[in-house]
Order: sequence, then structure tokens, then C-alpha cells
Amino acid sequence: RLCARYQRPLIAELEAAVTAARRRLGPSAPPPPANPPRSDQSHQSPPRLPPNASLRAFQEAWRRGAPLLLAGVGDKLRRDLWTPAALAKLHGSFGVKLVALSDAAGADVEFDATVGDFFEGYDPARRSAARRKLQRSGGIELGSAARLLKLKDFPPAADFAELLPKQHADWAAAIPFAAYTSRTGQLNLASALPHWSLPPDLGPKMYAAYGCIEETEPLDHDGDGAAAEVAAGAGAVGSCPGSTKLHMDMSDAVNVLVHVAPSRGGGGSGSGGGGGSAHAVASCRDEVSGGEGDWLSRQRGTGAIGAVWDIWAAEDEPRLSAFLARVASERGEAPAHPIHDQCFYVGRALRERLAAEEGVRGWRFVQRQGEAVFIPAGCPHQVLNVRACIKVAQDFVSPEHLPRCLSLLDAFRPLPRAHKRSEDLLGPKAIAAHAASRALHALGAHFLHQPPHESQPPQRQA
Repeated sequence: RLCARYQRPLIAELEAAVTAARRRLGPSAPPPPANPPRSDQSHQSPPRLPPNASLRAFQEAWRRGAPLLLAGVGDKLRRDLWTPAALAKLHGSFGVKLVALSDAAGADVEFDATVGDFFEGYDPARRSAARRKLQRSGGIELGSAARLLKLKDFPPAADFAELLPKQHADWAAAIPFAAYTSRTGQLNLASALPHWSLPPDLGPKMYAAYGCIEETEPLDHDGDGAAAEVAAGAGAVGSCPGSTKLHMDMSDAVNVLVHVAPSRGGGGSGSGGGGGSAHAVASCRDEVSGGEGDWLSRQRGTGAIGAVWDIWAAEDEPRLSAFLARVASERGEAPAHPIHDQCFYVGRALRERLAAEEGVRGWRFVQRQGEAVFIPAGCPHQVLNVRACIKVAQDFVSPEHLPRCLSLLDAFRPLPRAHKRSEDLLGPKAIAAHAASRALHALGAHFLHQPPHESQPPQRQA
């Protein structure tokens, strides 16, 4: 109620103060369009910033509302701190929820395990043995429809800085554009929340998942004859499960790929078998290569490819949601929301249909080890891990996208009460009110110490 009462007057007062400041500072260049025209190509890459990009260059690109790609972040990290061996040694016995990703034949399976259980199968050469051990020790049945494991939101509840202090210090020293992305950055509006409030959990968090296409890992590693089915074409029936299904977040985020599992055979990033079921592996291979002119192998750059991203513009979300609702209806499904339920990985066939029926095309690109991806608030996105990899993500609230955060709050409100996205975990209204208050205080202090304008008469002293 306090936010509702004071938010609008504070923002109105802030706008008036900014207008007055602009008059004092003189004219400035007009801002770029919020949604610049995009090409008609099926796949386009997001703007790429050079490793030494300035904060101003980031701001000019970020205000356009498109995702950004930044290389060279990994060069600032201590790689020995982010290896599976180092993380398993620190917290191998830490209890977590693992997710066994399935294809369209079944639902994802979530079960209790440890960090060590996950990293035992991180190397594709040891994956089959690790999976059999996990099934025997935990009584977990990972059938042919659920093979690819994912560790998400680690640590789930504890503070990253307390659980992994060395890694957090390394991350804090390397995080790009800390004025926006750091917990205490002045342009991260969440930093305006007072200490006595309950701040949202903006991370950092660690995410790791096995790869859908692991080089030289035999398709028939379970001896179930599935490789013959794939060779005969049966694998094309399955759909790619994706490592992170389509969703969108209320806050902005930066995601850095800190580790990519090495190839057992040292080969390229698109051939060979997979770390999942034969059907899922075949469809994942088709997803990133077949039918798209071997798209993955044509990606130029240095560093190991770990993941393939698809991101759509926030302005395209209504048409994307309507399209996926039609697809769900055709399948006899009725999700509460086709994006917020995270029930879709939009594969190649659906992307082509989306472009043909709705004229909607997104950004599709690879993320290499050491690269950072900036995702604007409200942009639907999904991820496909080509190889097993570890990512670290940090959420933040930028001034450029605060209006979108507030509009997303209204979009989540109609969801069912028990829906995981119906709860306001960010608190954008409180963030807006405290950020406006902080800005007004700073502007007031600034103007208080400025000499009076020449056109204004001097203040009469009492």
C-alpha cells in the first residue's frame, strides 16, 4: 500500500527533476529506437561487444532491448576454481535436486541427489557408469525418455558468497559492467533497497547440465540396440528436450559460461553420439545441424562451444505465446501459460512454423567458454547444451528495463494461485519506489550545492 501511495508521486517528481537537469546540461542526442528493425534471416546473432567495451558502449546497445554477447570474461576468472573436480571436492555431499530431462515422450523427472552424483557423470566417458550407480544407490529409474541430467539454481537456498567464498570473490572481480550487474552496483536498481527490507535473491547462481551432443560418446552405450533404431530413422520421431526450456524472467540477467567438458576424442562440436537416450540425441543433433545446412559447424570463433541460445524480443512475446497455445491445443494439452509453464523447447520445425505463421524470428547463436550473454527482462529464451557445461548467472534490474519488469508483474498476476510464477519474488514496485527516492535524494544534494542560475535572483538570506 505504501508503494502504491508513494510510487507515482516519486516517479513524477523524478521525471520533473530529470527534465530540469537536461535544461541545465543542454541538448543531447536522441535515444535509439526501443525495437530496431531486424533482418529477415532465419537466424541472426545478437550484437557482440568487444572484450574491452566501455560502459557507455554497453548502455547504448543495452537500451535497444536486444540480447548482447561479450567475449573475454573467462580470461578474468581463475579456471581452476570452476572445474567439476574443484566444485565436487568442496560440496560433493551437498544435497540438491537433479532434473532428468526428457523428450516429448514424457515429463522431466526431479529427484534428490548430491552435487557429487551429478559431476560423476559430467564426463561423457563415465556417464553410463555414473548413471547406473545413481539408479542402484538411489532407487531412481531413469528410463530411455530421461537421460540428460541438469543441476539448476545452485546453491538452492544458501548465499553463494557464503557457500563458495573463493568462487564468489573471483566472480565479483570478473563480472562485466559491475555498475549494472553487481549486487551493489549503482545502476542495479535493486541495490536501492534498504538493508532492513527482504531483498530478492538475484544470485549469483550456478547452472550445469549434460550436453545433448557429446563427441565420440557411443549412441548404443546402454546396449539396448537403440543405435540401430536411430540409423533406421526412428530417432527422428523424438523431439529435442533442450537444457533449459522456453521461459522469461522478470529481471535482467548476465550468464557466463565458465566451463565446457572436453571432448573424449578431441573432435569438433557437432558430430558423434550423445549423452542421452538415442532418440533424444538424434533429435538434438538434427536440431543444431541437419536441415539447417550444418549450422553449428559454420559458427566461427575461438573457444569450445558449450551451448546454443534462442532469444526472442520482448515485443514478440504475445505472438509467440499465442502460437504456442495453438500448438499445445493441437497436441491436446492445456498449459496455464505456454511460456511461464516452461513446457516447450521450440525446435527447428516449430521455429520455421513460427516464422511462417506469425512472422516472428529470434536471435540464435552459440555461447563459447568464457563468453557472457546479457538477457533483457521479459525476453523469452531457451538453451540447448551441446556439451556438458557449467554456467554462472547473476540477475539485476536496470533502469532501461524497469518498465518492463513492472508490466511483467501484471502479466504474472492472472496465473493460478499455485503456479510457480504467480508469486512476486522480485518486488519491482518496491525497487522502483526506493530507486526513485534514492535518485531524488542524490539530485537534491547535487542542486543544493550548485550556484544559482544567472536568470534567477539570489536567494534572500533570513
